[in-house]
Amino acid sequence: MSLSLRPSPMSRWLYALLLCWLPGLAVAAPAPLPVVATLEPLALLLRDVGGERLQVRVLLPSGASPHHFALRPSQRAALDEAALVFWGGPALERPLAALLAQRPAGTVIALDAVDHHHESHRWLEPAAMAQAAARLADALAVLDPEGAAFYQQRAQVVREGLVQTEAAMRQQLAPWRDTPLLLDHDFLDAFWPAMGLPRPWVIRPHPEQQPGSAHVRALARQLGSAPAVCYLRETGAPMDALAARVMHGAVVATHEINVLAPVGHASYAAYLLAVGQQLEACLQAAAGMAGKKKP
Repeated sequence: MSLSLRPSPMSRWLYALLLCWLPGLAVAAPAPLPVVATLEPLALLLRDVGGERLQVRVLLPSGASPHHFALRPSQRAALDEAALVFWGGPALERPLAALLAQRPAGTVIALDAVDHHHESHRWLEPAAMAQAAARLADALAVLDPEGAAFYQQRAQVVREGLVQTEAAMRQQLAPWRDTPLLLDHDFLDAFWPAMGLPRPWVIRPHPEQQPGSAHVRALARQLGSAPAVCYLRETGAPMDALAARVMHGAVVATHEINVLAPVGHASYAAYLLAVGQQLEACLQAAAGMAGKKKP
């Protein structure tokens, strides 16, 4: 079953967002304001709020890790030229923290300004992105006063739409909440509480460290006793020896999910729905292997 196959509040929101774009297209647009989003999901939200008044550049290329990277001269130039930078925050993109701290006040928006000393994928949390939309609109209104009403209008539509998106997705995913789910590490950490889902089993509780033998043995026992498991891995990530060892003998449905490079989506909401669809497909496959049917 697909999250987008039947009419829902989401379809009405997407139509409302289209109507919000039209006034901006009906008048002569000024030269677009150069802005940078460090990751593609953040760029989607920037485009939702800023429309044609912004020239959005994504800093990190597809497949690049936000945790470990070195800026090329062209990327550093893009940051220097940007009127505004929207980034994940120091917990996620630590290599950028010192550089962005040097920018003028009001020209940097962090999705999560708190340094938790562990990665946080808060772009998967609709409420956090709704709050960010409001902060982006306020910052853009200062940088581009003529567009202030335009930014505020679009941000309001985004916020209202994301409330509906979250509610619709929670309802759609609820029937699969008891299906076991396995990840290499919890790269969807902000998604579970937003969707009312339990946290998954993880092979590596700390993504930068190898797990202890006791954890590996306990996880293998859990997987072996489960009727079937959804194993969700990031697009392009190889099946390593540890994952194969942990899942040996278990009934596993394996799917890939792309959370960092959602190229081709028209909006942040469309991206979020795609994440939900990929997750649901994996859970549904695992439930089918275990002989379950959706209630």
